[in-house]
Amino acid sequence: MSQKIILHIGHGKTGSSAIQSVLARNQRKLREHGILYPAHPSFDQAAAGHISSGNIDLEDWLGQILAIARDNPDCPTLLFSNEVLFCTIQDTLEAIARRPDGHIFEILLFVRHPLEMLDSAYQQAVKREGFTGSIVDYSRREVTTIRASAMVYRFIELGIDFRLFNYSALRRGV
Repeated sequence: MSQKIILHIGHGKTGSSAIQSVLARNQRKLREHGILYPAHPSFDQAAAGHISSGNIDLEDWLGQILAIARDNPDCPTLLFSNEVLFCTIQDTLEAIARRPDGHIFEILLFVRHPLEMLDSAYQQAVKREGFTGSIVDYSRREVTTIRASAMVYRFIELGIDFRLFNYSALRRGV
């Protein structure tokens, strides 16, 4: 049986922590519907609505996913989430496209309207990182939208199934 592996990724400020919180709190219900959202040490944080890293670690993340799939052959669908995969997945897209172990991958990519993203990321850089430049200065280093666009083209080029979600339009439901 081919298992479907769903990867939830999204650049920063797209509601990943809220989504991960809902997934962690509903792990049992998902399983009842044939979807395994594997447990992770960050679940307590996620279930409490705090910032979470999702349910997959970045080091050898594809190997981890494949091992979990092999350990759960009775589960038709596995769901993994990690916001930082947005920055690192490019290196493994060709491997995903080859359907390792016969798995079917689907990527759920969350993006945000570019101007909202810029404003939100700028405010966070000022508050959390102590950035002191103007929003124009910040915009010169912000590449999230360009990276997301390149990623979509690469998914298409490699024939990887994906769904694109606009967090700006959906945020009230997240």
